[in-house]
Amino acid sequence: MIKGGVKVTPRMLKYLRVPQGGQTTEIISLLLEESLTLIDIKKWCNCVPVDEFYQIFSPYARESQSIAKLLTRTEKVWLIAVSLGEDLEFRSRECFRSNEVFRGYILDRLGSFLVEEEVKKIDTKISQECQRDGITTTQRYSPGYGDFSIKAQQIFFNLAKDYIHGLRIISGSILFPEKTVTVIKGVVKC
Repeated sequence: MIKGGVKVTPRMLKYLRVPQGGQTTEIISLLLEESLTLIDIKKWCNCVPVDEFYQIFSPYARESQSIAKLLTRTEKVWLIAVSLGEDLEFRSRECFRSNEVFRGYILDRLGSFLVEEEVKKIDTKISQECQRDGITTTQRYSPGYGDFSIKAQQIFFNLAKDYIHGLRIISGSILFPEKTVTVIKGVVKC
């Protein structure tokens, strides 16, 4: 989990698009602490045979040349969904409404950074476990990338809604809470 031991790093500052050092780093550190009190990380992961993946994500996976290329030689596919909950995005919006634009912006960007970090941890863990078994994995890939239709979010929603409290989907296949990420990751045949 993210909550313990997270500190402001140069990589985080680059992601936030703010200068390093001095007062900015101190402010970001305080906003990071606030962010960590507001997030409620929920995760859902499932590994399915590649044929089952194509069935579950039909027609979107079958229509995608990007997915066909990504999953060439794979035997299984990990399905991953991670959400930070709504409190951080609500706080960010409150800041914007109160004309605290910098604070609102940083809280919003920190949410994006933190959810991505959590997905990276899952991705790394899967890759390391497979590597120990002499198996390779693909990069992760999300609905809306390339020609993998954003409409595939509806399938992720249907699969993960019972595990990620408060998960919703609106027109345009947008998931809420906003700081929710869904990805697939292939496990390559030996």
